Amino acid sequence: MGGEAYRALLASFAEVAQRQFATGVVEYPPAVSGDDGPAVMSGQEPFDYFGTESIFDRAGGPKEILWLDTSNHIDLYDAPRFIDMAATRCAGWFLDGLNQRPE
Repeated sequence: MGGEAYRALLASFAEVAQRQFATGVVEYPPAVSGDDGPAVMSGQEPFDYFGTESIFDRAGGPKEILWLDTSNHIDLYDAPRFIDMAATRCAGWFLDGLNQRPE
């Protein structure tokens, strides 16, 4: 992203902030965009990393996705109800896999 594109992105964020101040309605820009639309992290690389589940599709099995009822990944840092659920599921998944290993 060049300087002009960066300034345009900052200007779009300023416009959103001004609308929020004027209306009280909070707008959340998308984290990534697959079509070069406005996003907090613009470009193909962030979209490839955060905007797809292609890594899951490419991974060999066994595999599993656990969707947690939260809208904020930071909950996995310090919210016990999410940490406990994820850690318990991961531990069980690893133990199941280890128990199925040929000796």
